[in-house]
Amino acid sequence: MNRGRKQLALVAAAAALAAGPLAAHAADTRSTTSQEARLEAAERELAAKAAATKGAAQQEILMERKRVESLIDDLERGRSVDPREVDRALERANRVP
Repeated sequence: MNRGRKQLALVAAAAALAAGPLAAHAADTRSTTSQEARLEAAERELAAKAAATKGAAQQEILMERKRVESLIDDLERGRSVDPREVDRALERANRVP
């Protein structure tokens, strides 16, 4: 292999190594955006349910809403959020009467 081809192969290898983390970051960003959108929809639904409810049931809904808001805040601040925790929060939000 001549010197030009070696350099080209080296540049191609370096580009491939650099693209790996960038592609992973892009996938993480899409995942975070999707999680955030789902949580925001659940938060809006919980707010509507709380407005139509009174007493202990309303307090339960408001507590669940706070949990969802906390996850949204974490995502917006770039903190790591376990996708399983998002799923659990969405499941709990869907179970609220």
